Formats: sequence, C-alpha cells, structure tokens
Amino acid sequence: MSQAAGPALEQALACHHAPALLAAAQSRPLPNSMLTLLRLAAGDQAMAAHCALASSESETEVVEAAAFFIQQVLFAPGADSYRVLGVNPDAPDAQLKEHYRWLVRWLHPDRNTDDWDSVFADRVNVAWQTLRLPERRRSYDEARRAGTLQQAPAPAPQRKRSLRSLPGVHDAPAPARMSPDTVARLPLIVLGGLGGVALTLLFLMWLGAQRPAERERPAPVAVVEAPAALLRAGPALIDELAPAALMTVQERPGPVARPALADVVVTNKPDPLPPPPAPAFATEATPSRAPAPAQAQPHAQAAVPAVAAAVADRPALPEAEAMALLARFSHAYEAGDIRTLMQMFTRDARNNRGGREAIAYDYQSLFSATDTRELRLSPAGWMVRADGGTVLARYEAMVRVEGRRRPEVTRGEIRFDLRLENGIAKISVVKHD
Repeated sequence: MSQAAGPALEQALACHHAPALLAAAQSRPLPNSMLTLLRLAAGDQAMAAHCALASSESETEVVEAAAFFIQQVLFAPGADSYRVLGVNPDAPDAQLKEHYRWLVRWLHPDRNTDDWDSVFADRVNVAWQTLRLPERRRSYDEARRAGTLQQAPAPAPQRKRSLRSLPGVHDAPAPARMSPDTVARLPLIVLGGLGGVALTLLFLMWLGAQRPAERERPAPVAVVEAPAALLRAGPALIDELAPAALMTVQERPGPVARPALADVVVTNKPDPLPPPPAPAFATEATPSRAPAPAQAQPHAQAAVPAVAAAVADRPALPEAEAMALLARFSHAYEAGDIRTLMQMFTRDARNNRGGREAIAYDYQSLFSATDTRELRLSPAGWMVRADGGTVLARYEAMVRVEGRRRPEVTRGEIRFDLRLENGIAKISVVKHD
C-alpha cells in the first residue's frame, strides 16, 4: 500500500482484515496520522477518495476500517483521555481540539443515529472536559504519572438478556418508542387500516359472486402436440417443463364440464429414435377454431427454445449449496477460525449491530473469551431469490468459559440471507431473535 495513505490507515486496514491484530495495536502508541481516520469516520468525502486511491481499496472499505479501528483502539475499555481523543500524551493543545472537533462531528446524534456510537460520544466529551484547560490537563498528567488515575468505567447500553453464546452476535440496543407525532396519528392509522380491510373483504365477496358463472362454462378437452425432442428429455423434465412447452392446442368436439387427465392425448411426429413413454398432462384453452394438422408443425418446432428457456430459469443458488455453506459456517465457528469465518461473508454483510466490522469484532470477542464452542443449526425454511436465497433456522449454541464448570447454552431462531459474490455463495445478512 502507498505510504500516502499514512501509517494510521495502514494499521486500520490490517486490523480490519485480521481482527486478531487489535491486541497489539491497543498496546502501542498511536500513529501521528490519526486525524486521517477521524476525518474518514466523520464522512469527509475528499479524504475517503484520496485514501481509496492511495491504498487501492474502495472508499467503503477505508471508511469501515477507520471506524472499526477507532472503536476498538481508541474506545477500548481502560483507555485514558488522551487515547479517547486519538492523541499521544505529548500532543499539543491544538491537536486535541482538532481531534475533538472531528469526533463530535462523527458521533453527534443529528448525524449518527447508532445507539452504540452515542456511548462513545459521552466518553469523548468527558475526555475533552478533562484536558481542554491547561490547569486540568496538568492535574490529570500528575495523577497519570503518580499512578493514581482512576478511569471511569465505559457506559454500555442496557441489555434485556445475555446472548454471549450466540454465534458471534451481541445484543442490539432496544428499539426506540413511538414518537409523539406517531401517537397522535395512531387513531387515523388504525381507522385507515380497518377501512382497507373492509374494502378488501367487499372485493373478495364480489369476486366470489362472479366465479359460479365462470364454472358453468363448458371447458374443452385439449389435445397437446409436443415434439419428439421434448419426449426424449424424459418424464421428469416433462413434468417440470410441460406448461412452458405446450405447442398446439386442439379442441375435441363436444364440451365437458372439466377435462379429465385420461381424456388428454399427447401426440408426436415420427422420429427415428423411439421416445420413452411420457405422462399425459392437461391444459385449458379458450374456445377457438381448431387449426389444421398441417399447420401444427411450425408451432411444435418452436418448443425447443421454450424448453431451453425454462431450464435456464432455475435458482441461481441451489438449496444444497446453501446448506453446505452453513455447514462450513458451523465448523469454522466451533474451531474459532476467524479468518475462514469472515471469508464466508460478503463485503457489505450485516448483522444485528452493524456492518462487516461489527461481525468481525463480535466473533473475535467470542472466540477470545471462550475455550470451546458448539453450534447446531436446524433449517426450518428455504426461500429462493433471484440472486440467492434465505435460510430460516433454529440454533442451539453452547460455549464453555475457562473457570466455569457448566457451559452456557442459548437457543433461538436465526436468519441467513445468502448471495452469490463473484460466483461464490456467501452470507450477506445474519440476524437472530
């Protein structure tokens, strides 16, 4: 990476790619170019474009790496006021003021609505009040040198329950209550919803009154003519693609109320290779004049492209491949392999707390605090999407902490959104109840 990006960004990108390096970064003095990381986290677009060009990374990557490094190194438990402001103890007063200005710009509630980052804002304000006046800074330095400095514990959001044994995801802050404006408009919202339900019921009743007339119409028996190429594909493919491969529909004289499966005939043109027996299938057709047999052949020849299109319209991510990915996920979780685990997530992956940096921090914290782990996933549903799919499952996570006789067990429901990235199935969203 180019030195133009600065040593601070170089360390931040290294820790973002390998969170295990954070322990060493927390024990070393801060690099002099910490202002670069503060400006990136605060949304300085010009600095993001410059650092992306200098580091050969995307703008999103350098911004996420900067925020991740600040959260884990500057706001680590036990960090003193100098560390919280991103400076070393010998920094001039002007540098303290400049760092405080960018930190407030990043963490201000009007710009950053993340409840977790609001905790960091309190620590930044306390550190600035401690060091902003020369006499306060001298007293702080004397207590620091004498070893009598007492660090206030870092505040943390209130949690409903402990989810320490969950697969690498900590509790998210409790959702905010409804605003006064929403409460004032609540009766209108309820009445509007009830009106919509009433209109829907009236429409369904009208639709039900129209259906008996449709059922009284006689439905013709259809004779479907299919090409030999479709018949040679085998009964399984015909069952799957028959509706898309219908060629010519001919009505059999004499209307009947509903066509029976035995009354439908599948015919085929002569072919050198005898086709295997194919199951009959039926289709309804609107009344029309039956085409002459000589005109049916061009339509029959058009069936092959229709079959090819139907075969191509299959899920981009098969269910078997999705299940294999979750099996590798469980294995890496139990082994505590953070590098392999993070390779299974997309670049824009999210969990209950945030983006990719939050996922890496949660898993690394869990692996560092536990000796052994077990994870059991019981898939309960598979939903296909155009670019991948979603797995709904129940989980049972068990972790063992050194010094405790009994393991901690957590159970609940979890959701994985999967997507193809560069042709490889990866996890884009992991969320739990």
